[in-house]
Formats: sequence, C-alpha cells, structure tokens
Amino acid sequence: MKTLKSIVLAAMTILAGAATTSCTDYQDEINALDTRVTYVESLVSQTNKDISNLKKVVTAWADGWYIENMAYLPIDDGGGYAINFRKDLFDAITGDSVPGKTQRMAAIVHDGEKGDQGEKGDQGEKGEKGDPGDKGEKGDNGDQGEKGDKGDKGDISVITISDDGYWVIDGEKSSVQAQGVAGITPTINIDENGYWVINGSTTPVKAEAINGTNGKDGSKWLVGTELPATAAQYDMFLNKTTYDIYQYSGTEWILIGNIKAEESSAVVISENESNFMHLSFDDVEKCFNNLKNNSYASLFDEPFFKWLKGMHDTYGAKFSLYTYNATIANVPDTYKEDFLKNSNWLKIGLHADSSSSTYQNTSYASALSAWNTFDNHVVRKTEHYMSVDRMTKLHNNAGS
Repeated sequence: MKTLKSIVLAAMTILAGAATTSCTDYQDEINALDTRVTYVESLVSQTNKDISNLKKVVTAWADGWYIENMAYLPIDDGGGYAINFRKDLFDAITGDSVPGKTQRMAAIVHDGEKGDQGEKGDQGEKGEKGDPGDKGEKGDNGDQGEKGDKGDKGDISVITISDDGYWVIDGEKSSVQAQGVAGITPTINIDENGYWVINGSTTPVKAEAINGTNGKDGSKWLVGTELPATAAQYDMFLNKTTYDIYQYSGTEWILIGNIKAEESSAVVISENESNFMHLSFDDVEKCFNNLKNNSYASLFDEPFFKWLKGMHDTYGAKFSLYTYNATIANVPDTYKEDFLKNSNWLKIGLHADSSSSTYQNTSYASALSAWNTFDNHVVRKTEHYMSVDRMTKLHNNAGS
C-alpha cells in the first residue's frame, strides 16, 4: 500500500514539472489524493481486524466456548458489539468444573456500512382469513334525543248511537250494535235418574260427587289426669288437675305450658286496660347468628338467650324477639326442644324480610306471603307454632 502511495506521489511530481499550471493547485490535488489513500488504508486495516474477530467468534463457537456477556459499542467507537467468551474445563471423572481453569477471550465485531437498498421483493400470497374476534362489550347508552315538536292536533271523531241502536261514527251508521242482546237465564235441574237437565235437555252427566282420598289424621287434644301411654306425633294433652299442657314429640310428652290462673297478687290486665308493658326486642339478629355460627349444647349457652332465661327465672319476665325472614331462615333446627319447652314465655315475631327492607309500599298479597314464609320458618326451627308471636311489630313501624 505504501508503494502505491509512492508511485502516486512520483507521478504527481512529474506532472507538476511538465505543466505550466500553478504549483499551488497541484499541491491541493496531491493532498486530496493523500487523504483518500489514507482512508482506504484505514478501511483495509479495519476490515482485517473485523475478519480476525469473526474468525475468533466462529472458532470459539465450534470449540465449545459460550458467550458470557456482550456490550453494544457506541457509534463514536465504530458501532458493533464487544463479545466476551468463556470456556470452563471439567473433570473427566466427576464432571465438575475445575477451579482456576476457566478461559476467557474477547472479540469485537463492528457494524458494516449501510448497503444499497435491495430490490423490492415479490408480493407474498394472501394469508388465510383470521378467526372472528371476541364480541366487544356493550357500549354505553347514547344521550337521550331532544324532544320532538308537538304534532298537529288530530281530528276528533263524533260518535253517536242511531235510533235503532247502532253506532254512528262521523255521521256514518255502522253495522255494530251499541247495545248487546239480552241474554237468557238458563234453567238447571236434576232428573229422577240423577242426571243434570239444562234448559229442559237432559245431559249425560250425573249429578253426583266423586269420593276423594282420605286425609291424614290431624293432631288431637287429649284430657285426663295422667299422660296417655300412646299418642300420635303433635297430639296435645291437658292435665285437668294441674292444667299443664303437653305435646307428644313422637317419642315422649313435652311440657309446653300451664293455663291455670295464678293465685297471687299478680297484675291482671283487662281488655279495657290501657296501661301495661310489652317487653320486646326489635332488630334481633346477633343472637340468632350466634346459633348459626356456634355449636352450643343448649339454646341458653348463647349469651343473650342465657340473660333472657335469667330474667324469666328471677322475675317471671316474658319476651318477644322481632327478627327478619333472612335471619330466622339460617337458624339451625338443633334447638327445637329448648324453644318448645320455653314457648310459654319466649316468642319470635316478624319484623321484616331483611334489615334493609320495610313494608312501606307492600301489597296485601306480598305481605301475606312474607308472613307465611316467616310462620313456616319458625315452626320448622322450633317444632311448634306456639313459639310464633302473632302480634307483628313492623320494621320502622312502616306499612301500607
């Protein structure tokens, strides 16, 4: 490359001696050529280095070296990548790497100059149609349109009835009568053979009832001085000596109350008495939820019911607990016997369907349905209707 440079310089010198042009002009051209030659030499040198580094990369890859890390070179440094290779030596017996035997080497690969833009390739074949996309979510409702203009006032038809009883619309008589024809009251009898006779004609239908299936026996009231040895489930017994009332559970008689008047100075409230106390609790939920969430051996192991029983045992107090259908529905039926035995002083009343509802705008049919639902819940949880307080106390005192 230096020889080429010398030849070029010599040629320029000869031309400078033979020409009549200014030496300054020739010197500028010589300097330009010198610059170009120097640039070509740097390109050749850099290309040789890049080839050498590429050889390192290929040789390292083939010889089992792997890339440990690499870094991108800034444009100012020529661009490209600095690649660090690593090779570990392993023990032929154990397969473990041998400490201190790790080899490393580095190679630098420069970016080449940007090449000319290639020719445009042929257009690829049209791909298959893709699957339909998922259905998008429903968009928000649009704004309400403006109110339209009021329409023109329509014509009002004149409707009358003709003298012979037909509708007349805008002066034109129709074929429709404005008054129905009087009906005939049927005569209904039964002939001597027991068949229905309608308007004098005997029908093939006999006027006789169809026997239905026998219903189940209901519970009975039994009266005596000793408990009967046999009875059906739910039968009631009144001891006419002690006036105790029992109900048969199916296996045993259970005392549920006493109807004998007290022979003490207890306060008696007459029908016309206006001053008396109704001891009740509204919005009762927590104690019933405790029965649902805990396995008490007895109803009165629950703190609130325990307190109520203490007040009853000490003072003879009687209580009504007003709660919700949504609450009583979740009470387990494991406390039936406790509720039944104490139904003479512990009642459960309807307050509302839930704590967030009232009967403010409820129809008669809906309110009746709510009561029947509550009545069924209580009977199922307490084994008897005597635990139901028939006096309702509505939530927020709201009714329709």
